Amino acid sequence: MSEDNIQWKISLRKTHEEIVSSDSRWSMIRNETTPGATELFLSNIELLLSPCCHGASIIECFEKFLVECDRYAERLARVRSIAEKQLETMRSNARKNKEPLT
Repeated sequence: MSEDNIQWKISLRKTHEEIVSSDSRWSMIRNETTPGATELFLSNIELLLSPCCHGASIIECFEKFLVECDRYAERLARVRSIAEKQLETMRSNARKNKEPLT
């Protein structure tokens, strides 16, 4: 075979899709490396940054940190509630349409 002629073969086929909600709060990444082997990764932007803080003393840092933990817990509860409602809607729609719950 001549070095001028490149023969290609597919050694790995990988599909990567990013799906974002219309308000940009939810993101889903879909990867498929072999046909039928799909992996999904779901995230919510409101939960990406865990509690953190800064202060002039360690006591001030911990006080602020606890406040941030409470705020994060409130966000987490709100986002969890939204996800729970969405899941129930998807399950209900799948049952109505007699689709598998995958």
